[in-house]
Amino acid sequence: EQEMLSSPLRRKQRSWFVKAKSIVSEYRIEYYFIVVLCIAFCINGSLKAACSYNFEKCTLNPARIADLVVLNVHVMTIPFSLITLSGLLVPLRRKVKKVAEQPYLVVRYVTRGDSPHLVKTVVAHARKILEQCRDLGTYRIEVVTDKSLDLDCEIVVPKDYVTPNGTLYKARALQYALSFSDCPHDSHILHLDEESMISVDLIESCNTFIVENPSKIGQGIIRYDRNWKKNGLQSLMCTLAETNRIADDLGRFHITLSTGYPYTGLKGSFLLIPNWVEKEMTLDQGPEGSIAEDAFFAIRGMGSNLEFGFIDAVLDEGSCFTFADFVRQRKRWCIGIWLCLFYAPTKFHVKVALAIHLMIWCCVPIGAFFLPLVVTLKFSGIVNLDELAIIEGFNAGVGLAALLIAFFFYSNLPLYLFPLQLAAMPLTLIMETCGMVYALVKPSLDFYVVRKE
Repeated sequence: EQEMLSSPLRRKQRSWFVKAKSIVSEYRIEYYFIVVLCIAFCINGSLKAACSYNFEKCTLNPARIADLVVLNVHVMTIPFSLITLSGLLVPLRRKVKKVAEQPYLVVRYVTRGDSPHLVKTVVAHARKILEQCRDLGTYRIEVVTDKSLDLDCEIVVPKDYVTPNGTLYKARALQYALSFSDCPHDSHILHLDEESMISVDLIESCNTFIVENPSKIGQGIIRYDRNWKKNGLQSLMCTLAETNRIADDLGRFHITLSTGYPYTGLKGSFLLIPNWVEKEMTLDQGPEGSIAEDAFFAIRGMGSNLEFGFIDAVLDEGSCFTFADFVRQRKRWCIGIWLCLFYAPTKFHVKVALAIHLMIWCCVPIGAFFLPLVVTLKFSGIVNLDELAIIEGFNAGVGLAALLIAFFFYSNLPLYLFPLQLAAMPLTLIMETCGMVYALVKPSLDFYVVRKE
């Protein structure tokens, strides 16, 4: 518990580094140094590889289909790297202000009720945290569940409850809570998953965000390394794969939310929404908006000119336990985003960024798999590697920088796992790609919930 209450940025330094640490902490010098160093290192290596060949033979031959395919796939990954780089370079606000106002915050968990012990543990932990923050605001816990868990804060969704638009799964449960909860109209709702562990730093950051941006929707950083020791090798490998999602929070989500609009979607957890905004928008999005209800809500919100922001705090959650859970989860995300593009009731220009993101997301693992193929084909004389040198160096540098920052500054994983983190990257790409392929081969409208206990 004490580890959860500590700052999310873990730095173990000696006392004579205190002054230097404060300067680095204020301006995030270590972030910029890592980013620049990684990009420079990777581009330098790529250029050396390119220069080792005869540049007179480096012209792209349009007649070679292999050249065009490989080059186009790699070019498609450049926007993703640029977005990530922008997010890493935009400063995060480190300090939490002590606000005079006391906001009303509703901490709302959602669960099917299949893990009662886990939910009760999480709620007990949340009560301890909120007790420490009682002087900072007014707090309330709600657990929205399909099955009774014998909690005094639960909202049980009736089995026969049907929304006007036929919304399903998680969105249906949240719509019921939205309709029948008696929380104040001017309160803010912090949406969490059943395994989410909050901290004092997170609550203080939410309070600051509410006071400074009372009408904005906020989202923060989530790490997925809780209980990584307890569930075997598959769980460890899934945890290492989820480190990329921390990097995604620091890059893509940070830069898009900092602009005020979630161009590439939202996550359904660590989502802070004003109660009156949620009541006005509702979560009754129909069956098509129930698979990736968070991204669907984000697109609808942009279409309604709602404003969004980024919360510089970290929420603790757990990763998938098995490879099968990991693949099925990615399948649901892929199908859900496709449904957002086709069925979200907004104009096309609002969806363009999400469509491009989905296309890039599909190209990133393909591009990574092409790299060893390109090297092999280069030595066989089929493909010219030289045209890809700078692209590969830039993409690799940004990806490595984001991974280093996510692992060393935000993850709770021990340092000795970092070599395994790098070694596991090919497996991560395979798992991500399997999820996309599974979505194409066997599309369905089911809402797969990964096992958390």
